[in-house]
Amino acid sequence: MLQLSDLLPDSGGEIVLRMAGVETLAVTTEQAVAATGLADAHVTAAGENVAGLRYYQLDSGVTLYCSSDTNLLFGAEPV
Repeated sequence: MLQLSDLLPDSGGEIVLRMAGVETLAVTTEQAVAATGLADAHVTAAGENVAGLRYYQLDSGVTLYCSSDTNLLFGAEPV
């Protein structure tokens, strides 16, 4: 499980997660997913080519990218 607050986006508000072999990962956050899909040709502000990666754009504008084989599950931290 990752906490969104522990991840640092680049200057474009993007975070690239490189996790070989991980099928599902939980991300704790109060933010809602505003959009998801597969990224078109794009290079992040940090210089990462994310073409073909799965993306999740949150309502804050932060976008997370991961392998198209990985699913991110978003939700609040359990009490």
